[in-house]
Amino acid sequence: QKVKRGRKLKVAVTLTNTGDVALSKLRLRTSVTKKLAKNPKPVALGPVAVGQSIRKVITVQVRKTARPGGKLSVTVSAFNGSFKLASAVRRATIKK
Repeated sequence: QKVKRGRKLKVAVTLTNTGDVALSKLRLRTSVTKKLAKNPKPVALGPVAVGQSIRKVITVQVRKTARPGGKLSVTVSAFNGSFKLASAVRRATIKK
């Protein structure tokens, strides 16, 4: 995927509780390549029952000074309290 400098990249996240207990303090934390984009704030999600799925769209602001051709890496991690449940990476190329 490609994204222009100064624009926003939207990352869709779907989280499914496949465990045997409900999740109550669920948060999504996003980390990005700092020279290319601004790190979004963590997102708090409501409780997730067993078997339930939640979908959230996270918006990443690409810096106007990002170098064309740069490889933006966006990592989204799900936490329940301080326990890391899962993470996923999405990559995009910066274009003019």
